[in-house]
Amino acid sequence: MPTAVTPLIVLISLGITQIIGFGTLYYAFSLLAPCMAASLGWSLPQVFAAFSGALIVMGLASPAAGRLADRVGAGLVLAIGSVLAAGSLALCALAPGPFLYLAGMAGVGLAAAAVLYNMAFVALVQLGDEHARSRITYLTLMAGFASTVFWPVTKALLETQDWRSIYIAYAALNLFVCAPLHLFLARQTRPKPMTEPEAPKPKAGRAPTGPLFVVLFAAVALEGAVMGAVLVHMVPLIEALGLGAAAALVAALFGPAQVGVRIINMTFGARLPQTWLAIIAAGFPLAGLMVLLGFPGFVGAAAFAVLFGMGTGLISIVTGTLPLALFGADGYGSVLGRLASARLVAGAVSPFLLSVALGGLGVRPALWGAVVLGAAALACFWIVRRMAPDSP
Repeated sequence: MPTAVTPLIVLISLGITQIIGFGTLYYAFSLLAPCMAASLGWSLPQVFAAFSGALIVMGLASPAAGRLADRVGAGLVLAIGSVLAAGSLALCALAPGPFLYLAGMAGVGLAAAAVLYNMAFVALVQLGDEHARSRITYLTLMAGFASTVFWPVTKALLETQDWRSIYIAYAALNLFVCAPLHLFLARQTRPKPMTEPEAPKPKAGRAPTGPLFVVLFAAVALEGAVMGAVLVHMVPLIEALGLGAAAALVAALFGPAQVGVRIINMTFGARLPQTWLAIIAAGFPLAGLMVLLGFPGFVGAAAFAVLFGMGTGLISIVTGTLPLALFGADGYGSVLGRLASARLVAGAVSPFLLSVALGGLGVRPALWGAVVLGAAALACFWIVRRMAPDSP
């Protein structure tokens, strides 16, 4: 295969698998949760607690997954993760009771650590880090359609199928579509050889264990909490504001907004420092929440979905490009895995907490809590910019 074609094929393959991975392991859950609760005899917060547990497993497993990718290659880790995703979704679907269901959800968390954005970004860096930033942007552009595809598809399937049948179908997608594509990628991506004597030393104060990393770790965790809470509850949250059947239509703006802002960034943001992109990315969700609080009707909800989608679209890029800009390609998988642990553990707890807050306090107080977290994340990203003013 000509080398000039390989990056395009890798991008298309990863785009397909990321849409399926996010759609089946993440976005479908909030729509299936009420059916799961009724089937298992649980309350809705208990079901979301199980999902939070899966995200915590994902966060705890991400550093190890990143180190493994540095050693054996991200493509192989992606392939193993797809098989695990299929088995875990099938286990959830076939579980007769809570014990096996929880085991399946833990497997979903492990699989997500191996197949979602972080591992895909590592694969792109291993393909050739000189073009990694643009390839990460292109990948997030394609994967931004995951919610646009899987929210309406899952909702339509629920009209004729139960959640167990849907999870079996989604398991098949991971096994028969994603796993073969990832096995192909395993031949294209290789871990970057580490030549210790020739490797450049990190700049003083910018090592992945220094103050800059600590502030970045906090920023990623806070933003992860906001994103995790709101994304899981996007459709139910808008329905709680009294929009009824229009909620799915409003939420459907979220996916195109992700894609649109990535096109804008791809076209005009080539020279924008990644620290500034992080600040802009953190500002959009905060603005969206404020608009929703100030204008809780259809127009405000639509603006919220667009602004939040724009923020999510940029944050997913920043997640891959900012650590690369600050700390370089050597050991990139490990650095990305450590940051992912912060983002995912925070994002794992927040959907459950928001579920409790929505039930106990109401929509507006719960949203104000998200605003506070979003403002703190924005402040941390600003401090990162101040600490690394020369970052590309």
